[in-house]
This record gives sequence, structure tokens and C-alpha cells, in this order.
Amino acid sequence: MKKAIIFDLDGTLLNTLNDLHKAVNFALEKYNYPPVTIEEVRLALGSGPQKLIQVSLKKEVENFDEVFNTYLKYYSEHSNDQTSYYEGVIETIAKLKKANFKLAVLSNKQHLDTVKVINHYFKDTFDIIQGSTSSESRKPNPDNLFKIVNNLELKVDECYYVGDTEVDYLTAKNANMDAIMVKYGFRDYEYLLEKGCPKEIFINTFDEILNKI
Repeated sequence: MKKAIIFDLDGTLLNTLNDLHKAVNFALEKYNYPPVTIEEVRLALGSGPQKLIQVSLKKEVENFDEVFNTYLKYYSEHSNDQTSYYEGVIETIAKLKKANFKLAVLSNKQHLDTVKVINHYFKDTFDIIQGSTSSESRKPNPDNLFKIVNNLELKVDECYYVGDTEVDYLTAKNANMDAIMVKYGFRDYEYLLEKGCPKEIFINTFDEILNKI
């Protein structure tokens, strides 16, 4: 019997793409690197902010740390400018809480930014909020997923992990945890099928989680 649901953040609970895109281009343009399209940012998301900036730069640069830190500072100050809820998220989360599910968030976003964004949009909602604290612990490494499970005092088979990218699916797979994948996030459905995600674990809209549990 499932007792907890652990969610990815970007592309799953919230559409953060516009704010992330703006932050990336602010950092790139400050150091005279060419801007990237919103589609390029969408496809680069999922593996953490360092990977996002590496991909966006399109080449190795000597001042990577400066660009990266500029991105982090700008995003931290503008993370809630244009971010929005996906359809059905607020109502469905309320129903899950009413049904006494434990709820948690696991993101590859920097931990402080993850906490800031979640507390802004979901104040006093989630039992545990876990972002990235080091490159070694980022998804698809399942260590932070195990950490959440342990802190909830549950077992892996009592939890679902819900995400939108191949990184999320691999994280759940590496933890031997059941996954639910959304179709509306930062990866195309056909691409995720090619990456090995089974058709039966997908939902079209967030509220379909209620049918899965």
C-alpha cells in the first residue's frame, strides 16, 4: 500500500521554464555569450543547474564559475516572476493531503532555491523538501530519494516518485521505486518512450495521479 508521493519540481508541479530561461540568458549576455532559445533551455533541464549552464554555453569557457554564479544569483532573485502551477496541481495536492498521503519534493534545483520556490507556491504543504546540495547527489543518483524515504520512516515500495524527464524515471528505477510520469512537462512523450519509460506509467494531466493510487 502506498503511503507517500514524492514529486519532482520543475516541469511536474510548476512550469518554471520562463524564469529559468530568463535567468540563463541574463548570465550568458552579461559575459557576451549568445543567448539560447526557450526550447534549448527546456531540453537542457533535468540534470541540475551546472549542466544547464554547460549546455547553454555550448563550449568550455574559462569563466564558467562567474557565469554560473551570476545565473544562480539572478534566478534566486527572480524565481517567482513568471512561474505558474500546472492545471489541477493545487486541487490534487489538497486531495492527497486529505487522504493522509505523506508528500515530498525532490529536485535537482539548488536546495535553497527549491525550498524558496516550494514555500512560495505551496506553503506548509510538503513534509520534506529536498533540493541538490552537491553534484554527486543529483538525480539519477537515488541517494536523496532514499534519504526522503528514510526521513518519512517508510519503505521504498510504499512510495511513488512523480516526474517529467528521463532523469526522473531513471532515479525511480535506480531506487527500485514505482514511477509516475507526466506528459505535459519538459520532455516530449515520444522521447521518453525512446528512453525506456513504459507507456502504462504516464498520466496526461496532474489530477490523473488520483487514478494511479
